Amino acid sequence: MPPAPDRGVKKIWVSSHDFQAPGLYEKAGFERMAELAGMARTPLQYHSL
Repeated sequence: MPPAPDRGVKKIWVSSHDFQAPGLYEKAGFERMAELAGMARTPLQYHSL
């Protein structure tokens, strides 16, 4: 299968939790667009493009 850009992919949605090193995605060039706080004992969720 050809790489994503060769198939017309322009954006990628990444969903992560606070315990999954969300900073790694930002270092790779993703921009954090949302943070969703969960209920008690639910990790914070990050969504990036």
